[in-house]
Amino acid sequence: MLRRATILGTCSRGATAPATSRVVAGAAVGTQGWAEVVAIAETDSSVAFASDSGAALLLYSDGRKVTQKVEGGGDVEIKGRWQGNDFVVERKVSGGGKVTEDYLRSQDGKQLYVIVSFEGGRGRSIQFRRVYDGAAAQ
Repeated sequence: MLRRATILGTCSRGATAPATSRVVAGAAVGTQGWAEVVAIAETDSSVAFASDSGAALLLYSDGRKVTQKVEGGGDVEIKGRWQGNDFVVERKVSGGGKVTEDYLRSQDGKQLYVIVSFEGGRGRSIQFRRVYDGAAAQ
């Protein structure tokens, strides 16, 4: 069953940029290339993200940096940390720019909100929110 989730973003100039995506089995699917299913696992010292596309990311929850090579040039420096009940992931691109993702659960625990902030050069920024429905236990 497909459900629609609305993503609202605010540009640095105050304009609202709405977009829509489909929510399937716990994760958003859309033109942005999001995975159909995303799994997140936590240990005492790390948080692991895995998608059905085969992409995986292991981050240490103490803020240690991980570097990923990007095809076509550059590196991305990634670090994660707990900020209260939220897990915050920061990505810095070697050419400039920063993307921050703030992962938090809804009060009832049935949804995951990801607040994404992008800060580019020259004062440009955008912020939007992705909403994921929890997948049924298998």
